[in-house]
Amino acid sequence: MVKRLVRLFAILLLVVPLSGCLFVMSVFPATLSQVVARADMSAIVPAGSQYQPFIVTPTGGEFVILMSRNSATGPVVVVMDSNLNLIQTYTLAQLNGWGAYDTSGNQVMTDAGGNVEISNFGFSAAELATVSVNPSWINPTVHDPNFGSPFWQKNDLFQAAGNTLTYTQYQWWGFDFSSPAIQVNGASGNYRIQAAYDVDDTLTGHAILVLTDQNNSSNVTLVSVPLSDIRFNVVAPPLLNNYPYTTLSNIDSSSIGFAGDSLVAYDNNSGSLKRYSATPPFNEIGSVPMTKSNGQLQYAYRMTGGYSVVYDPGARTLTKVANWW
Repeated sequence: MVKRLVRLFAILLLVVPLSGCLFVMSVFPATLSQVVARADMSAIVPAGSQYQPFIVTPTGGEFVILMSRNSATGPVVVVMDSNLNLIQTYTLAQLNGWGAYDTSGNQVMTDAGGNVEISNFGFSAAELATVSVNPSWINPTVHDPNFGSPFWQKNDLFQAAGNTLTYTQYQWWGFDFSSPAIQVNGASGNYRIQAAYDVDDTLTGHAILVLTDQNNSSNVTLVSVPLSDIRFNVVAPPLLNNYPYTTLSNIDSSSIGFAGDSLVAYDNNSGSLKRYSATPPFNEIGSVPMTKSNGQLQYAYRMTGGYSVVYDPGARTLTKVANWW
């Protein structure tokens, strides 16, 4: 009996400090109890590697994808289901066996046809869910922030450099047009585009373009542009003179995303995740305290809402978090 008590006491000494450490080290506060899944990726991706997470919802499926940003080591693409269970990985050699994989591409999208575009490959949901099945086709490379519009049957890829914005439009991955250079600011500016979202995919819907200041990447500008202007290539310059916008300061630009009915981003000033309206003037509508980002965490949000995933490259862990609102 005494020996059992001694053993039990020893176990408690081990368990309590470890559980305390896990709580303290977690990036999620106790109030954010909606952590619903966590995956240890250390056996899949090598230490020191860089991966960006994506959540894609093609017709007939839903996946979480990690895509390599330094494809020299480890798998180039890791495919999981929505509960973070591993389905398969793609190596660079495997992708090159299907066609010349474009290593400059570090973007994933669900296109207007309900398929998944990974760099320059197109996969149906069934192909992603089946190990080692060839992609359906090879596409123009998805290398920029983008969105697909099922209503318009169009796909748009956006770029910004200096004080100009341009975008390229495709229909079923057949080229439609490239826009002229669109001045962003009537005065001056040095911008890059962080993200682009199709917010309400209707005839009168609008898109949100997320611009960052290259001289200060924590300054994030949200611009609302009618989808019809984008579709008919009549976006009016200067962008910030003709469309409603809001600039947020001291935001972790890599954390921002569209979560179905709102935008979410990590605010460095308050040390919290903040939720913003998806319509101008993009007012704050909620927040939750969170351990300060280490600047390396990578975020992805389900475009129709419900949950997000956070990838920690240092710990090589992926966490699924349900909406707190």
